[in-house]
Amino acid sequence: MSESKLWFLFIVAALILLVFLGIHLGYMHLDNILGVNDPLDYNNVKTRGQDTFWLVSYLILLVAALYHGMYGLRTILLEYFPQNLKFINGLIGIIGFLALVLGSYVVIYSYIGG
Repeated sequence: MSESKLWFLFIVAALILLVFLGIHLGYMHLDNILGVNDPLDYNNVKTRGQDTFWLVSYLILLVAALYHGMYGLRTILLEYFPQNLKFINGLIGIIGFLALVLGSYVVIYSYIGG
C-alpha cells in the first residue's frame, strides 16, 4: 500500500477517534447531565459491556486507536532508522495485531457475559 493511502487512513482513524472517543468521554464524564448513575460502578460497567452499541463502539475505537498509534510509531521509527523499513513494518504489524487480538478478546468476552 502506498504511503499516501496509509497517511489517508491515518487521518480517517483520527476522525473516527474524535467521534468515538468523544462519545466515550461524554458518557463517562457527563454522567450528571446524561442521567447515568456512576458509570464506573461495576454493575454499570458490566451492563455497558453487554450492550451491542458499546461492543461495536469499543471495537471501532480499538481499531482506530491501534492504527493511528501504530502508524505514528512507525513514522517516528522510520525517521530514526530509515534503512530498516521491512523490520519496522513487521514489528509494528505484529505488535498491532497482538494488541488487536487482546483488546478484541476483552471487549467480546465482556459482551458475552464474562
